[in-house]
Amino acid sequence: MAKIIINHIAKSEGHVGLEANIVNGNIAEAKMEIKEGARLIEGLLRGRKIEEVPEITARICGVCPTVHSLTAIKALESALKIKIPEPIIDLRKAMLYGQIIQSHTLHLFFLAISDYFGLDNSLDLAKLQPARIKDVIKIRDFANDLIEIIGGRATHSLSNIIGGFSKPPDKNKLKKLLKLQPEILSAGLNLVNLLTKIQLPKFSRPTEYVALKNIRQRRTRLGREKEYPVYEGIINSTQGLFIPAQNYSRGLEEFQRPSEVVKLVKAHKHSYMVGALSRLNNSGKQLNKEARLAIKKLKLDLPCDNTFYNISGQMIEIIHFIEETKKVLERILKEKSKIYCVQYQPKAGEGMAACEAPRGLLIHHYKINASGRVVTANVITPTAQFLFNLEEDLKQYIPTLKKMSKQERRRKIEMLVRAYDLCISCAVH
Repeated sequence: MAKIIINHIAKSEGHVGLEANIVNGNIAEAKMEIKEGARLIEGLLRGRKIEEVPEITARICGVCPTVHSLTAIKALESALKIKIPEPIIDLRKAMLYGQIIQSHTLHLFFLAISDYFGLDNSLDLAKLQPARIKDVIKIRDFANDLIEIIGGRATHSLSNIIGGFSKPPDKNKLKKLLKLQPEILSAGLNLVNLLTKIQLPKFSRPTEYVALKNIRQRRTRLGREKEYPVYEGIINSTQGLFIPAQNYSRGLEEFQRPSEVVKLVKAHKHSYMVGALSRLNNSGKQLNKEARLAIKKLKLDLPCDNTFYNISGQMIEIIHFIEETKKVLERILKEKSKIYCVQYQPKAGEGMAACEAPRGLLIHHYKINASGRVVTANVITPTAQFLFNLEEDLKQYIPTLKKMSKQERRRKIEMLVRAYDLCISCAVH
């Protein structure tokens, strides 16, 4: 029996390695080795006041704190049976759009894309494509500003709370962002053109793609339309899964292997994928105009079962959410309501909620007591969901690399792992 061991896969969030066992030329096992200890956030939440939960869960991840905070808030509002008005939801959506744009931009252009230009890191890419890296930074700053203006801080926002917001955003600052949006969209389209220059590896493994599906329509000047869902929706899959977030445990099964700190997840007794490619496979028809054109430019045929195209999916979503930002900012700026927070009284209850984090479906589940303290907490992160699927991909992909040198084979394996956009901090929460 031969082994492939990679102790550390660089350019991923967190410390992760790989061990694969080869028997008679076939992969008997491919296992992602998580090199970080459990952080026990769920245990830390027990007994805490519900008002503390959004701030604590935001610390699960420094890359995507906003979506953890928002999903926790939604789950607690579900437990408290609070109905949130549309103007508040629009502010939350704007923050979430900024979160996805910022995270995708970071991963795609500072971690993943250099592989496809045969470069070691993004600093070399900056020398090769200085104008495009300026576009990347411009987009990232726009996304961070959007989160900061609404949430009070770009990372670990302050003003988004249970019931809404502790203070309204500065609409003059939002107007400036809206005026800047066409320039940011143009920068994004420049980056689409950059991605047309790379060639993604050929790989295909049919799998189940899980993401939120929107069944609610919004009235627009063109009629009624369904939004590309990231803030709300039904948990849906390409293989028939269709359940409300409140019933997530009926379709998604958590399990933990011996001596591992991560709770993995399966659907229909097998692995599944979440993230940008999953969202496109489930809801690609709801994309905005320029994002649909980007699909054609990047030669992405949906449905797609080549995991490497997850990075193309991230670029397409960057364009879509820059477009979507214009719509939501226009609605926010037209809104006359002065109500930014719904008042509530603590009571016993149980609530679950799902949002789409940059890396895929995120679920928060809380039970609270009558005095407004957490009894139990369960958080299911995207990386915990797709790690099992990554291992299944590797079992099929590694045998195709037999004729390569050891160095080239390692590079190809790391490219597949990075296409998933791992977040180990979330996985070991």
